[in-house]
Amino acid sequence: MLVPQLRPVILFAVITSTIDGPQIFTESQVPFHSDGPGSTGGPGQEGLTIVLHPWQKAFNDHQFGYGAAIGWSPFTLVALFAIIN
Repeated sequence: MLVPQLRPVILFAVITSTIDGPQIFTESQVPFHSDGPGSTGGPGQEGLTIVLHPWQKAFNDHQFGYGAAIGWSPFTLVALFAIIN
């Protein structure tokens, strides 16, 4: 009986967490970053996220076109989830 009244609140929370979730950059870049080439993401790349990977390709590996192309993946996923929700 109470859930239909909470539907807009639940929908808002799901959409905002879907948008904010893939955008985690600082939380994985700062603790695992060192000055060596290709060192972002930590040992074994366990801290590599969907947003950190294009940054690493563009600025560490100097593949700016590839980094820009794969940078569209978080936007596509967020747009898809927002449309589905």
